[in-house]
Amino acid sequence: MADQADFDEQLAEFEGVIADLSEATDLADREYLAWALLSRGDALYRVGRRKEALVSFEEVVTRLGNDPEVELRLRVATALSYRVTALTALKRPEDAIAVCDQLLDRFADDPDPGFASHVSFALVEKGIALTKLERDEEAVEALTEAITRFRDASESRLEGHVASALYNLEIALRRLGRHEEAVGAIDEYVALIGSSEDPDMPDRVAASLDAKGEHLAALGRSDEALAAFQEVATRYGDTGDPRLRARVARALLHAIVSLWRSDRDEQALDTCDDLLARFGDDDEPAVRISVVGALVRKGAILALGGRPDEAAPIFEQITSLQTDDGSRLLLHFEPDEAERLERAFAALSESEADAGTASNTDGLLTFEDASGNLHGIEVVDFRRIEIDLSAFD
Repeated sequence: MADQADFDEQLAEFEGVIADLSEATDLADREYLAWALLSRGDALYRVGRRKEALVSFEEVVTRLGNDPEVELRLRVATALSYRVTALTALKRPEDAIAVCDQLLDRFADDPDPGFASHVSFALVEKGIALTKLERDEEAVEALTEAITRFRDASESRLEGHVASALYNLEIALRRLGRHEEAVGAIDEYVALIGSSEDPDMPDRVAASLDAKGEHLAALGRSDEALAAFQEVATRYGDTGDPRLRARVARALLHAIVSLWRSDRDEQALDTCDDLLARFGDDDEPAVRISVVGALVRKGAILALGGRPDEAAPIFEQITSLQTDDGSRLLLHFEPDEAERLERAFAALSESEADAGTASNTDGLLTFEDASGNLHGIEVVDFRRIEIDLSAFD
């Protein structure tokens, strides 16, 4: 109650200033009016009253948007930036883009250095909003402009905007299949933020290096891809941070996929064993996904390599127990992997059928455990396979 009373008192103070200065002509009074409007909007935003905050920020633009004084024009730029933030929080990307354009139309070419952070912010937020709408070509244009204009800036805020632009540029380029450019964006991003002390940066660096490996694999540069995946494990393999452990597991899984698709089966098996040794007992859901992916591929590689006796226990490991909630994991595979999995499951089913311990009926590969219980992997199709998560309970 005390907090609410303090907030109400603060809001009333802002309202009083706004009412008193609504007809102000003196520069100092107009600046104070702008401060009160922005402060009211910020206070409303912080307590979740975002629509009301939008109105307050818009009042700054309506009342003072045509004022020629630099200090007031900076207040208007701030109000527009705050509107973008509020619209983004409200999940209104089209409206956020429109306000970004409004800010850029007013201030993109202003020579005063005070506007640079607002312009860079608008370009980056426009690009991010466009990626959310999957308007990737337009996103690349906005993000590239932010990078080109501000990559040499030394101010920390501008560096942060450039880093965000590079990070999101990779996302848009990935969807467009422009892998070479994406690798360049990642290299610049990692070089820019690699020494940052921000606690979130290691997670972003790990994600970016993993993405770099995927782009290089798509370009057929498998050795460079493997080096990128391995760099994630080298940098962060000893961490206790659950987010980074998931990143390392995912990077090793991507290395397995790349090796298997390149017919380097023994290296793929070695990497499977590395991943399983590191994370086989990890109960983090984000890590489990990679563990299951590694087990599926290890079993398939062994089955296709004429080693069904070694492959069968791998799949039994995945499907051996039942979860209380019946939870299942849906794995997706690219067409070439799906074709290999289909052949592997067929080979394993044939082998197990000969031994009288397994069958492949109606899309369900089943195994009999030592107690005579049957467990299975449901094959939706060979690009989508559902697996019970029971092996990790």
